[in-house]
Amino acid sequence: MGKTVMVHAGLDGSHVTFKSSGVTVTGTASSIYTARVKGRIHEFVSNYRDFGVDVARGRGIQFEEEYSLQRGRLRLGSRQDTLPAAEVSVLGPIPRENFATWEGSHFSVHTHRYGGTYADLVGVFDSFRLIEGPLGIRLIPKSPDTVVSHKSPGLLKDIPEIGLLQSRQLTHDVARSLPRHNGSNVAGGELFVEGEGADGGSDCSSLTFWLAGNTAVTAVLPHPRLASDKLIPHLVDLEVDWENG
Repeated sequence: MGKTVMVHAGLDGSHVTFKSSGVTVTGTASSIYTARVKGRIHEFVSNYRDFGVDVARGRGIQFEEEYSLQRGRLRLGSRQDTLPAAEVSVLGPIPRENFATWEGSHFSVHTHRYGGTYADLVGVFDSFRLIEGPLGIRLIPKSPDTVVSHKSPGLLKDIPEIGLLQSRQLTHDVARSLPRHNGSNVAGGELFVEGEGADGGSDCSSLTFWLAGNTAVTAVLPHPRLASDKLIPHLVDLEVDWENG
């Protein structure tokens, strides 16, 4: 049986490909891109069109303004966290959290910041050309003077038979996070399993898993109570590749 293939677009223009013959790889994924924009670090997250709205709702954020921007819609909202009076006297009040999500035809991308104004977030989004394609959104900086990549991009993907996968482009810094010994040779490169009970059928709560290929490193956060002897065959078959845009 051939492998099922799913390709996701990264916000930096990269493409991340998942291949497997035994697990469901066709679901959505969240692309993560962190950049210093106008001197301040922002994390951008992209997924399906209503993802930003769903995240905002879960955080108790109320949308108050919206604008047309680059063939999409930019929605802005905020919330105010509070501290007990005794803590406020020591730490001071918490700055208001401002949230913005840009919605295209099929995908969205959002970010947030503490303090500042909605106009600041409009300026952050307007620092990029927002390009929506069939696989996702790409953020193209308008000027290298105002936008600087802060760390390697990432992608989060939930696979029902495995759990949450955290994939990152393989760089020298990312490679340093891997164990120093060799892993097991598998279809996707090397599989590292650290902890007690890796050879048995115990649950995975005491184990750590990494899949390291030629272009990507994927950390695996298994579903609770999933037995290692059920999980590992899925990881042996899985392939993750990262291609620069």
